[in-house]
Amino acid sequence: MSTPLPPALPSTTMPPPLPRPAAPRKSNFVNILAWLSLAMAALGVVGGLLQMAALAMLDGSSQWQALWEQMHAQGMLPPAIEWAFGHLQLLNALSTLASAVMLVVSWGLLRRLEWARLGFIALLLLGGLLGFGMAWAFAGVADWIVVKLGEAEEVAAFRDMFLSYKLTMYVCSVAIAGLHGWIAWKLHSPAIRGEFRSA
Repeated sequence: MSTPLPPALPSTTMPPPLPRPAAPRKSNFVNILAWLSLAMAALGVVGGLLQMAALAMLDGSSQWQALWEQMHAQGMLPPAIEWAFGHLQLLNALSTLASAVMLVVSWGLLRRLEWARLGFIALLLLGGLLGFGMAWAFAGVADWIVVKLGEAEEVAAFRDMFLSYKLTMYVCSVAIAGLHGWIAWKLHSPAIRGEFRSA
């Protein structure tokens, strides 16, 4: 009679490690968007710094100061344009700062960082609102010029031209807001959100 075999000992071999989940595929949409935004933001920063230097030189010019005082005294400029000319340094500094923020956010977008995705969406929405504000300001300038031109028949063509410009500005602002909204919606879609990480 044969001797029974001892029970088999449990195997000490470790099971193979589970495969790591594949990294989300980086879409060309985000890559192209990030690179284009990086390029435009970099140009904005460089241009803003150059304008800052030019404005600093112009600010000390007696000829510029005399011209500004003359235009102000004669009411040659619409109120919005006059205010802008009086605050060129501030407006340029804000524009340069906005370009710097866009530069940082675009770099984060290229690296698929979640804060950059949210920041880019916020900048898109802010840019859409700014477009409407610019259209409203331009309409105010056009209305001021039309009033200054008077009711003479010779300037009727100019009134029609400024009306056409106003309509064009409104249409462009709506188109830009629509484009920004579409990009924001695209960045908020589940497929794109899955590419980003929180840190």
